Amino acid sequence: MMRGGKEGNNVTVGENPGRRLRTGRTLLALARAFGGAIAIVVLFALVPLLAGVRTDFDPWRTVSPAYADGGPIIGVALAALLSALGSGIGLMAIVGIAVLALAAAGRRYDAAFVAVAVFGAVILSLPLKSYFGSVRPPAPDSVSNWIHYADVAVALVVGAGILAALLTRWRRWVVAAVVIALAAFALETLIATFIPLTAGFDAFPSGHSMYSMTLAASVVPLAWHSPRTRYPVLAASMLYVLGVGVSRVYLHAHIPADIVAGWCAALAWTAGFRILWVTVAPAILQASRAGNDLDLHPLA
Repeated sequence: MMRGGKEGNNVTVGENPGRRLRTGRTLLALARAFGGAIAIVVLFALVPLLAGVRTDFDPWRTVSPAYADGGPIIGVALAALLSALGSGIGLMAIVGIAVLALAAAGRRYDAAFVAVAVFGAVILSLPLKSYFGSVRPPAPDSVSNWIHYADVAVALVVGAGILAALLTRWRRWVVAAVVIALAAFALETLIATFIPLTAGFDAFPSGHSMYSMTLAASVVPLAWHSPRTRYPVLAASMLYVLGVGVSRVYLHAHIPADIVAGWCAALAWTAGFRILWVTVAPAILQASRAGNDLDLHPLA
């Protein structure tokens, strides 16, 4: 009986399914990290390559007389509205909606990731634009006017939405989101003072395409776990990213190479930041919680 018991125990210990499972998870995590690192390097390497050939993909080198004034009014107005959603107040509003939706679902950790990822993309775009210093394509004055009108319209709609939300049970969340957005804008302005950007020489990479792709790349994986939100969020994100990118080219603000470079930089940044977020952030939280549990009072 003792021998049988020992043999049975030896078989159980020899198999050790828990250790095999941990080893498999470790190898899978290493493979993902290695693959992610390669993808990040490749995506970032595409940015300077696109900078070297960007003029070869310039569709506005020969503008037809029919579009010398910017094109049809409806097309320019629609493009200006889409462009306004890719930066500034429009971008903040969309990010705020995504963050509030995640927070309402009890996923505050993911909500913080989306907000920090997009803000990080905004900051990262500043040195990239300053380094390359690429010239923007010439844009008609009418296009610049429509971009201004669209920005004002989006600001009014967002302001009305905030005022309406203050009358609901979401007012505390909305106030918090507005305060965070203002703080982020102030921090961006402060950082921009140390990174010189010359107007008209900040075309590469496209900030609008970089911000919109970062938002999409941050939100889609978070929504992929739920069959109900998986495909609607994916479809909305694709339309958003493509709409913003095409609008910037249509408005003569960028050439296609600027847009693609912005997408590449955004994907590389989001992937790298996600790896950092899921590895370093939990360790910091765990350490802070452990520190809070310690008795820091001196012994009597």
